[in-house]
Amino acid sequence: MGAGGRLSPIFPGSYFRFVTMPCHFDPELYYRYTYGDALQSIRGKHHKNPTATPLEKLGKGDVLVFYAGFRPEGGWGKQLIGIFAYIFIERLFFVSHKDSIAREFPNSKTNDFQKMGGSHREYQVFLREFRGWNPHADPENASWSKKVDHIFVCGNERRSRMLSKVEILTEINKDGKYRLSGKVASRWGLKPDDHTRNMPRSVEESAVEKVWTRLQRLQ
Repeated sequence: MGAGGRLSPIFPGSYFRFVTMPCHFDPELYYRYTYGDALQSIRGKHHKNPTATPLEKLGKGDVLVFYAGFRPEGGWGKQLIGIFAYIFIERLFFVSHKDSIAREFPNSKTNDFQKMGGSHREYQVFLREFRGWNPHADPENASWSKKVDHIFVCGNERRSRMLSKVEILTEINKDGKYRLSGKVASRWGLKPDDHTRNMPRSVEESAVEKVWTRLQRLQ
């Protein structure tokens, strides 16, 4: 949703077309609903990837919601950010292509994720099941694939969804930022702060059920 340094087009009625970066089908939102991220930056394992760290707290039954930046096609409005998909998490994996090990875990909240380890047998099973679906499941996808560890999410196919219309969160302001209003932030259990950078954010505990109900009602 922003391949090549450009925002994705959005059309009147908030409709959009999902096009991923070339050779980078992640998130995969058509069949298996998979998503992966590198746990470290490509500079090395001593440099944590800030977008992946919050994912270590996920567990089966959690919901991973995706939002992105959009550019109105034909100039009918301002640039904006909005929700376009969500994954209801069914399975989670720790993967190291360098060491050829993987481990499926039921809930990282109850484990020391960095010390979970893995096995060669689970790695082979993981490759057979997911290698053709997502680049993070393919050790030959890119030169950096074997330099870092990965967290890999697979969703429940019946309860996960890619929307047909973008749920708009906010338009760009005069300072070039995307700041949620108090009303919108409250609706989604978020803080009314700057959402310009696409970093993972957690929904307030008291709002989880309300937000999940609202998500399922989106078109």
